[in-house]
Amino acid sequence: MTGKTRGRRPTMRDVAEEAGVSPALVSIVFRDAPGASEQTRERVRKAAKKIGYVLDERARLLRSHKSLDIGISFHTSQPFHHHLLDEIYSAINGLDYGLVLSPKSTVRDEKTALSSLVSYRCGAIILFGTRLSKEEINEIVGDIPVISVAQELDAPYDWVSSDDSFGIHRVIDHLVDLGHENIALANSPGDAGATTREHAFVSALKDRDMTPIVYSADGSEEGGARLAKELINSDNLPTAILGFNDRCAFGIIDYCIRAGLSIPRDLSVVGFDNSEVSQRFYVNLTTVAQDTKRLARFAAERAIQRLKSINLESQERGILVPTELIVRETTAVPRSGNRP
Repeated sequence: MTGKTRGRRPTMRDVAEEAGVSPALVSIVFRDAPGASEQTRERVRKAAKKIGYVLDERARLLRSHKSLDIGISFHTSQPFHHHLLDEIYSAINGLDYGLVLSPKSTVRDEKTALSSLVSYRCGAIILFGTRLSKEEINEIVGDIPVISVAQELDAPYDWVSSDDSFGIHRVIDHLVDLGHENIALANSPGDAGATTREHAFVSALKDRDMTPIVYSADGSEEGGARLAKELINSDNLPTAILGFNDRCAFGIIDYCIRAGLSIPRDLSVVGFDNSEVSQRFYVNLTTVAQDTKRLARFAAERAIQRLKSINLESQERGILVPTELIVRETTAVPRSGNRP
């Protein structure tokens, strides 16, 4: 602080006086609006730093009647979404932004969850694993900024997603190196990531002149168990199977063990997400890890940038976050034959 501002918080007017410009021009600079040369902007920024001026972003947003709340739509039954929520809270910890949660479930659809966030006047909305199209989202939210996590969306929406294709290819590399030739995917059609994972799975096997086997299950333990029961009863069990997520994979493992099979001796199983259940000592599931911290941080930072109306024309609207294969104890060299 200089002598003129000692004992009180510097204002934009103080910055203007220090820089030798008008308060209106200082406002233009801090709003990153057109109307000031780069030389003037630099002079204003240096003046602000010299007198210790800090932009009160919360006050600015309140004056512009913009909400400081970020809405989040998530699914109650998905552990992966719960991990993302934890990381979102960590990302905004200590900042002047609040979170408004609106869950979707078996009795509450996504359109209802999204409409609720709009009714709460959220300034930006983050969608976890949306199944809605761009047109459906636009019809509900209007001009509210939307950031999609785990599902790519076309402009004007921002998105961040794991590189599912890379993860699937690493899984196939691992299973083929072990000697597997009869590999199946338990997919969950309609869920975020399902199309990308299936395309990657089919491509990876066809590249090796192997026949892709794709079954429909869903992202739950029950869905995995139902599929395992069907395969065992039809005497059509592959030597390895990739579940749509860890919950589906766990359902497959649970039913197979109850049916008298040994994992991984009789069947190698791979999950997706590296959720808490996959790391339990009695599961030790081989799985594809998603970087929830990086996914959440991008979503939170982009939501805040949209709330501040920061010009992001030079930045990508979406990014892919790398995935990693975590090899544990549910994959092994296949035994001869599909059944013990």
